[in-house]
Amino acid sequence: MNAIIVAYRGTLSAQNALVDIDSLFKSQPDSTFSSNLSPPANAFVHSGFQNAYSASANDVIDTINKILSQDQFSNYEIHVVGHSMGGAIASIATLDIVATFPNSVVKTYTYGQPRTGNKIWSDWYNSLPIVTSGNVYRITHNIDPVPQGAPTCSDPVLCYHHHDTPIFLPDFAYTDSAPVVSCESNAGEDINCQATETFVTLNPLQGGFDISAHLIGYFDHNILGFICL
Repeated sequence: MNAIIVAYRGTLSAQNALVDIDSLFKSQPDSTFSSNLSPPANAFVHSGFQNAYSASANDVIDTINKILSQDQFSNYEIHVVGHSMGGAIASIATLDIVATFPNSVVKTYTYGQPRTGNKIWSDWYNSLPIVTSGNVYRITHNIDPVPQGAPTCSDPVLCYHHHDTPIFLPDFAYTDSAPVVSCESNAGEDINCQATETFVTLNPLQGGFDISAHLIGYFDHNILGFICL
């Protein structure tokens, strides 16, 4: 498979951490989402994620365009990937990439992504062809606290809500053989495919949410090992 990879990193700096922390404690999404795909009124995303996306959006689109304009790459798929905060940014970036390159196959994979927008935004996101055709995968596991970050509730405007398509690791271990569950959609919030622990720890032997499991990675791949300095 030939593909252009657009990758958004997770938290690596104090500034990144402030965006993450802000998402955990913000009472409601506060950035009106704008896209060439025309989202509905009152579709909001987290302002930190929106701003982080906007900071590199033009460079990303320009770079993809330059690559696709070369004959040897013109038929390449575009794969958008992100971990943690980068997962939220990847979800937002996907929409403009799809709109800008309608003749390209776009696929998105996120790992440990926090809730990104409100239910109006996520319901709209779920209705888009890239999601309904099965080309968006939001992967989480049972001891990663970050996907539970940012509050959710029944109010479609005021609270955050996950988008589709959830893929869940119910018995996370640092191995490729960990079981994988393709969840029922339930508009992105399948209670059988969410972490259920009640406290955070730095020691996975204690049970509870495991910060290190979020930072180290998924499927036995050390996310930190792929950082370019």
